[in-house]
Amino acid sequence: MVQFEILTLFLYILLWIILLALLVGLFFWIKYIYAIVNWYAVPNVTSPQYVVDSLLENCILTKDSVFIDLWCGEWDVLFYMNKIYPEATYIWYESNTIPYQIARKKNAENEVNIMKNDFFSQDISTSTHIYCYLMPHLMKNVWELISWQCKPWTQIFVNAFPFPELTPEKIIDLWKNWSFSRTLYHYVL
Repeated sequence: MVQFEILTLFLYILLWIILLALLVGLFFWIKYIYAIVNWYAVPNVTSPQYVVDSLLENCILTKDSVFIDLWCGEWDVLFYMNKIYPEATYIWYESNTIPYQIARKKNAENEVNIMKNDFFSQDISTSTHIYCYLMPHLMKNVWELISWQCKPWTQIFVNAFPFPELTPEKIIDLWKNWSFSRTLYHYVL
């Protein structure tokens, strides 16, 4: 009889663990569906280190430079930019709470302006350099924002998804390090 009670208790606990796992899975599935339905639907994907290295090779910043990351995620790209060019000014936009909090924590000892805002509603006219790793469905709207607000000679670096119907100044082929992002596009306004 005691073995039966122990087995029943074990099955009862196992059932609760399975139910809890299903609820957690359902929560993340709902968040995923929300991201797909959400107009922006930009996943939090970190730019690979070889993209950052290529950006560092092709983007020279000075004390007068204002580098804006339009969707900073966990701020990995500009962490390295700030290490190499600490004299430049950096502005990062992130509208999702979790990546924003991670970026703020990682940015604790740097003087970098991380804003929890939608960059489409912000003034980006002070930028001299812009980096973005967004989704293809946003690129036309991003180009309209940049071309409307930014000054001539603003340099734009686009990871993976180019602006539609525009020819970049330079296409930086990253095929040697195959991953999600295989090309870095460099545009000059």
